[in-house]
Amino acid sequence: MAVGLKAALADIFPVTRDLVGERFFAAMSGEYIDRAPPHSPVLSEYGHGFADFIASFEPASKLFFLPDVARLERAWLDAYHARDAAPLSPGMLDALPPEELMALALSPHPATHLLHFSSAAAGIFSRVRNGSGLKDFDPTQPETVLVTRPQFDVAVVSLDRGLARFFDVLVGNGTIGDAAETAMAADPDFDLGTAFSALITTGAFFRPAMARSNRHALHLFCRARLQQRFSEGRSISRPWFPGMFARLAFAATLWLYFLNSALTKVEPGLAGFFVVRSSAYYQIALPAVEAAGGDVSAVPFLPWGLIVHLGTYTEFALPLLIVFGLATRLSALGMLAFIAVQTFVDITVHQVGSETIGALFDRFPDSVILDQRLFWSLPLVMLVIYGPGRISLDHLAGRLSKRWHP
Repeated sequence: MAVGLKAALADIFPVTRDLVGERFFAAMSGEYIDRAPPHSPVLSEYGHGFADFIASFEPASKLFFLPDVARLERAWLDAYHARDAAPLSPGMLDALPPEELMALALSPHPATHLLHFSSAAAGIFSRVRNGSGLKDFDPTQPETVLVTRPQFDVAVVSLDRGLARFFDVLVGNGTIGDAAETAMAADPDFDLGTAFSALITTGAFFRPAMARSNRHALHLFCRARLQQRFSEGRSISRPWFPGMFARLAFAATLWLYFLNSALTKVEPGLAGFFVVRSSAYYQIALPAVEAAGGDVSAVPFLPWGLIVHLGTYTEFALPLLIVFGLATRLSALGMLAFIAVQTFVDITVHQVGSETIGALFDRFPDSVILDQRLFWSLPLVMLVIYGPGRISLDHLAGRLSKRWHP
């Protein structure tokens, strides 16, 4: 168990580990595990007290910035796993008159963390992650750091004195007016326009929290949010939704069709899966079979046998990849090519009749070739353009890649 917990701590605090080295980190984490065993089976939840432990860990006392770096890493992971919420957009605030806007307080986004450090923790964090090291870097400068996740990626932003006070008041449920007044007192160079821009771009807040009894401002805010969602179609116009809908439509209408079609081309059973039937040659390479006098065994493997095998197993693989959202754009392109070849073979080789082919722009929507396969192509084109959506292996792989290889 201790080995698993050490590995979990190393994954949660990779910068801390890199700063002290593998052996030192293993010894330090081992002592922490002895003092603070986990209370949850979810390993990503472990280590919330690790930074405080480091602060009291005598062998690490010379690295005065190490507890701050650990706190930042823990906040980074908490932000990464925080629940989704749409951040504020400019339209949400533009609807308010100036006096109502300045009386408005805002609720922090679930991923937001505002951290005050006595060291340059954010600078250290960034330099270690990008591999530039700490040579000629001054770690003694205090920093106020905002950790957010405005869309899908966690952001770590070091704030100047004015912005730090501005966000400090807002995170503490103060009004925008109070935050601006406090920031101006702390920093004569504080610019309210820059602060409003940071308010939106960082995604640190997501809805109003009325610190004063001002129902009119709340009403205007909510009305602006509803207008943005429905009149602009905000919810369904996000790039992830069309791709997710296209995959659902493909899985519900086409996946089993292609699976059953592919199963007719191989022998039954697990071992039979790797044996291509003679019927596959008739479906895919009829001219070659006819040229061989109907003897499938006489059909040369290159190129016809290879084409038959590729066509058979492509029909298994590509639809499955699309359903699970793995290599989705490439798989969708492959399926479009597959459908194009399938249509070409049906028309030129199998010579299906005109009623089966059908026609476009007529009053009959049910022809097997042109009508149906045009509709088949629609979700595939959407996947090429929009990608697979959030609930997909591609999206998971992208987030993991950015987590471990920023």
